[in-house]
Amino acid sequence: MPEALKAIKEADAVIIGPGSLYTSIIPNFMVKGVAKAAHEAAAMKIYICNMMTQQGETLGYDLSDHINAINEHAGHDIIEYAIVNSGRIPEDSALRYMDEYAKPVEIDWDNIAAKGIKVVGDDFVRIDKGYVRHDYNALSRCIFKLINQEQKDSIF
Repeated sequence: MPEALKAIKEADAVIIGPGSLYTSIIPNFMVKGVAKAAHEAAAMKIYICNMMTQQGETLGYDLSDHINAINEHAGHDIIEYAIVNSGRIPEDSALRYMDEYAKPVEIDWDNIAAKGIKVVGDDFVRIDKGYVRHDYNALSRCIFKLINQEQKDSIF
């Protein structure tokens, strides 16, 4: 475990998500020392928000609700950047989620701006067997671009 905490503290970026908020993401911050290490790290803290709300976990949640849940469970304001989907979800795929009452996660710009979180949006939509997924190629390009830009900005 000390190796993991050391890696977090020395990282260029701490990337959180995507994944189920309460069953995949938040449990990581419940591990002793992880939330503190992430908070104290000089690294960029980037949250990759799911594209759709999730039945039993995040129905009715917008972007700030996701971030508030992470910060509350971590005990610190951790998130500095949020990567969100700005692409259009095909209607037939969106209809597939209606039975679960799931819908695209909305970005509540005023609340996010008040928190000082920088939002990066792009079209990350990939449909896999009718399900909405992140296009991992587009997402990885976005992450690398964001980290490289931040490193360039910090040089001057």
